[in-house]
Amino acid sequence: PDKNNKIDYIITSSSDRSVKVWNLNTLSCALTISNTHSSIYIYSVTILFEEGTNNKYIITSAPNDVIKVWDFFGISLYKFGQSDENHYFIDTYYDNKN
Repeated sequence: PDKNNKIDYIITSSSDRSVKVWNLNTLSCALTISNTHSSIYIYSVTILFEEGTNNKYIITSAPNDVIKVWDFFGISLYKFGQSDENHYFIDTYYDNKN
């Protein structure tokens, strides 16, 4: 949000595993990320604003215990998840693949 706590964006997810970021100032879709997770649906989605900067991140999670962090260009930056009962993984990458 800006300095006046005005909300500039709203984020939605769909059953087709896509995420859309809507710009409330222009009333248009600012970004679409397709096929965010390999599971049937997205469990949750949120926007994270990095304090003191203009950086914004999209965080998605799915029922398969995978959380992904995206930048505002739709590029997947991090992937966190559980590979089995006792082992967790964190992948760091910068590409435009899901």
